[in-house]
Amino acid sequence: MASPLDVIKKQKEQNKKELYIPQTLRLANSLFQAFIRNNNLVGLKICLVLSGAKNVIHYDDELQATFDIKSLCDVMNVTRKELSTNLKKVLKVHFTYADDEGVGATVPIHSYKYKSNNKQVVIGVSAPAKKLFTELGKGGYSFSKANAKNLMNLQHKHSLRMQLLLEQINDFSKDVAKRRK
Repeated sequence: MASPLDVIKKQKEQNKKELYIPQTLRLANSLFQAFIRNNNLVGLKICLVLSGAKNVIHYDDELQATFDIKSLCDVMNVTRKELSTNLKKVLKVHFTYADDEGVGATVPIHSYKYKSNNKQVVIGVSAPAKKLFTELGKGGYSFSKANAKNLMNLQHKHSLRMQLLLEQINDFSKDVAKRRK
């Protein structure tokens, strides 16, 4: 019979392997605006998963990450059909970035392919985008904080346009002294 400590250790190991999103995310402003310009909600959600679950995601030598499609759709709150129809659109998003080394432009997600009888998807990420996803808050990237649950529950691309503004207003009023009349 397993001791309670062994059961807790096994649960922690399983939680490390599962795909998750933290409650509060840091969003790169330039990346967020690039997806708003292209009206690409699914692409933004994929990038949120890549930046939020950076401790769980492992990249190979070609900067590709493999995801189980069912768990990816569950985390992103989209259907499998929405994911498959929007993956081509994700490849067309360009964003500019400014870091310590200068200013540049790149495509955050440059390739995808299905494997294991369409049960897994391999997403290829550019080197500057991987750096952006893993080192946000360092290196001079400008970012905003947002509630991950609110972003993942968005269903319409028009809602995306106001989300960043609402999150900035929420953060702004947090530490400001209130005035009395």
